[in-house]
Amino acid sequence: MIIDSSIFIAVRCGACSKLETHEISIFQLQKGQYYKVDCLCGSYEFYIKTHDFKNIFFKIPCSCCDGEHVFSYRLREIMGSSVYFGACDATCEVVLCVGNKTHIEDKVEKMNQEIDNIMAELGYESYFHNVDIMIEGLNRVHKIAEQDNLYCDCGSSDIDMNLFPDRIELHCLQCSSLSVIYTETKEDLLNIRNTHAIIMHEKAFSCIDAINFQGEINNQ
Repeated sequence: MIIDSSIFIAVRCGACSKLETHEISIFQLQKGQYYKVDCLCGSYEFYIKTHDFKNIFFKIPCSCCDGEHVFSYRLREIMGSSVYFGACDATCEVVLCVGNKTHIEDKVEKMNQEIDNIMAELGYESYFHNVDIMIEGLNRVHKIAEQDNLYCDCGSSDIDMNLFPDRIELHCLQCSSLSVIYTETKEDLLNIRNTHAIIMHEKAFSCIDAINFQGEINNQ
């Protein structure tokens, strides 16, 4: 008799926000020790651990709140026909799917297809030089804004955003300051992933680029 020893998981990466699938054998786990799983973007995506091979624990850095969540499930449940979801406490957004492989793959494919359809309808596929980097840049800007880390030091948080083929431009509607985020190259992608705050400067121009990057958009 063939026994399937695999746990099928989909996790939203805390660094790049993409939903990726993983298949892990329970024989890869050692009692009481976290097993590290990396995202394709190069960042660590989550840890998985068991103490007794009856309960499985997942520790996941959250792309929604910048915190870390721990979820636990019975092994016999997640290796069955159901799918279980773990959500961010702050935003209620799903960051973990674990369970039946076919159901999870269908869900991930549907979500990715919905994104592709939206981009196609808006004509963005042909407009942006690198649509994947642009999407990641937009997600990062929205996340920073949700955490109140996007503002101008003139005192305003009323920021307008415009999209161009190779960049995102942010304009302060009070003092007309301008900040630019480039979204075209691998270096741009790395800078986007490591940006944690966007502080615009009154009546000034600032940008994020490979030459002068410190995890925050600084005045040039």
